[in-house]
This record gives sequence, structure tokens and C-alpha cells, in this order.
Amino acid sequence: TGGSGSYIYTFSLYRDGKEIERSGRSDYSDFEYTIDKTGTYRVFVNVYDAVSGKTASAASTDTNIFTPIVVNSFSSNIPAALLGQQIFWEADVSGGEGELEYSYTLYKDDTIVQSTDFLAGNYKYSYKPHEEGIYNVTVSIRDSRQQVVSAKSKDITVIRPLEIEKVSFSSGYAVAGKSV
Repeated sequence: TGGSGSYIYTFSLYRDGKEIERSGRSDYSDFEYTIDKTGTYRVFVNVYDAVSGKTASAASTDTNIFTPIVVNSFSSNIPAALLGQQIFWEADVSGGEGELEYSYTLYKDDTIVQSTDFLAGNYKYSYKPHEEGIYNVTVSIRDSRQQVVSAKSKDITVIRPLEIEKVSFSSGYAVAGKSV
């Protein structure tokens, strides 16, 4: 506030205490920069009043830029399963800050069957179904900044294995040399 209204601006951007970008002198009061690295950022502005010849300076508060968690894929090893067949799910994740923790919730026919606590480095999950139904899993990933993202697997249909109960002749007898 104050001054003549005829200003010249210069901006400096700092990451982790080191200057990484400096604008040229301009009468434009906005500063734009595409941030592509994590870190703690601060912007300094110097405003020169062209009429009075006075300069004022100010700094932004620190802003922490972090890499978001991205679930690249979350899938099972098979599209369908038989009762008692082990099913494995695996999450391919990138980004996040620090060590990632994983939690899984298993559903059968939209009802929770099993849920795990967050565990570090646990990017795989397995289950051996003992009932027929439609199964899927939701994985939740948490990083050291406590940001959480989730992804749901595709449905897996679990059925009983084919069993032959009995083999018999269509009639109780057979004649030699004739079809049975």
C-alpha cells in the first residue's frame, strides 16, 4: 500500500534456502513458476516506486512442496479363482514422501471380510477364499506426510471347482458288441 502507483517488481524464488529463479524488472505484479522438485519454497519481492525512488521488500511464508502418491496399478494375479485357490494382489506405487505404508480391505459381495492395519513396505496382499462370491480389495497407501490415496482392484469371481459326482451307464445293463 502507499507509494505513487508506478511500481517496478523483481521476484526471487528460493528452494531450501537457495535462490533458484530471479525475474527481470517488470511492472507486472504477479510471478509464475512451474515447480518440479520437492522442497521448501519462499518467494521474495522487491517493489521499486518509480516516482519516489523508494524500495520495499517482502517475503512469502514457506510453502512445502511434496510429491503426491500415485497408484500406477493395483491388480491380482488371476481374473477368476476356485475355492481354496490363493489370490495375490500387488500395488505399483510411485511418489509420496518417506516410507510408504499399506492397508488392505477385502470385500466379498460388497461386505468387508478382512481389513489390515497400515504396515510399512507391504505392497502385496494375498487371500485364500473359502466361500463362493465376488471378491475385490481396496488398498490404501499412506506416506510420512500422512497423505493417503486408495485404489480398488477389479472383481474376482470365486467358484467351486468342477466335481464329477458319479459315472454310470444310462441303463443298468449293456450288451456286448452294442453301444453304451
